[in-house]
Amino acid sequence: MSKHSRGVKVLVKNSEATPIETITTLDLAMSFYLTSEDLPEDGEYVLIHLLKNNWGDSDDPLGKRYWKVAKFREGISEEDRLKMKNGELIDPDTVEWTCPTPPGKWVSSESKRSTIYKCGDVHGNNLVPYVWDEIGPGAYFGQEVDIWARLPDLDKIIGA
Repeated sequence: MSKHSRGVKVLVKNSEATPIETITTLDLAMSFYLTSEDLPEDGEYVLIHLLKNNWGDSDDPLGKRYWKVAKFREGISEEDRLKMKNGELIDPDTVEWTCPTPPGKWVSSESKRSTIYKCGDVHGNNLVPYVWDEIGPGAYFGQEVDIWARLPDLDKIIGA
């Protein structure tokens, strides 16, 4: 049994259908990019391919578990940090919020960007000036992703 909806034909599971759902027609094209050649815009959600095994699954011989959706976050390199300190690049003021112990009122503090380390900066195990935020609390170091692709525009797919 097939179901047509705005130009998309999808097989629907029922007693007559095979157990595999298949999209047979879909006007969709995704371009994939190497992180060594291009990066997404800061804050953009993209499809990423991980270089490492993030969890074990012996039933996944093709490595499909390595594909995730993540948000790209830019940081700064050590070279840019040094250039900020030397006045070669703008060193913006950054406001940070902390809650002292014991818990009380939130306190703000203002610092130059070059003096603080944020997620995405080259520091510790992160070797490149960006990270990939998972949906949820985790993140991947920048160098743990080799390929990325922009997510398709849902309005274009369903014709809204």
